[in-house]
Amino acid sequence: MSLNAHENDCVSEQIDWKALQAAIMQGRTDTAKKLLDHATNDNMESCDAGKALYYASMQGQEEVARILLDKTEYIRIGPTYGGRALQSASAAGYDRVVKMLLDTATLVDTESDNYGKALHAAALSGHDEVVKMLLDSGTPGDASRKHYGNALVAAATRGHEVILESLLSSSSYPTFGSDYLGRALQAAALEGREKSVEMLLSRRADLNANGEQFGRALQAASTWGHKDIVKRLLESCSSADVPHWGGALQMAAANGHEGIVEMLLNADPKATVDHGIHVPL
Repeated sequence: MSLNAHENDCVSEQIDWKALQAAIMQGRTDTAKKLLDHATNDNMESCDAGKALYYASMQGQEEVARILLDKTEYIRIGPTYGGRALQSASAAGYDRVVKMLLDTATLVDTESDNYGKALHAAALSGHDEVVKMLLDSGTPGDASRKHYGNALVAAATRGHEVILESLLSSSSYPTFGSDYLGRALQAAALEGREKSVEMLLSRRADLNANGEQFGRALQAASTWGHKDIVKRLLESCSSADVPHWGGALQMAAANGHEGIVEMLLNADPKATVDHGIHVPL
């Protein structure tokens, strides 16, 4: 993971920071500690310390991160690099490093360039203990529009049911609307995550919410031949949902999922209506 795009955020004339970052990236913890032992307080007046914290967090080097955090009186880490440190540690599941960073309030809740905020990164990677820590700290996670949209969609897409339940049950996670839940439902249906689909349906997720790929949940499941999910979605459909079935039938037919075609036709003949969804052939 590179910070090349942010090299102009700060400029330091202290060559020892490059040596420190090199030692951290190569896993040379003892060398990194030795370099830090020789750093004066004046030397710590550099936002390169923030970069060092980022690299230490990404590598899970708890001792080095602790030394840097203990010097926060002198370090101008700021929320930018601190937020990236939190996100990288969360993505990798380094829970002890995450806890240290959460104890430093200015480091919380900055989006990185790769997977958005820390909660989103932990949910995507399946680190349920880190997710719980972030939720307990009140770390937001719904604003990201990076890979997989947001923490809820990320957990549903990957089938991380423990994390999905934590998000749905947490009072610190944003209030859900049916459309918000519906986008996670579409993602779970697309990937064939049956348990995630069931959990979201139990929360009254909107079956007709559009996701980023393959439209609605029924269309997504039909596209990829997830027959059991199609059956479950049809059981949850009302007559008001019928006008949205055209795309599902088209995609099932185009991809040769004959069982799903039959299920859709038997569920309601109105499903054969073409509602303007183009099917590439």
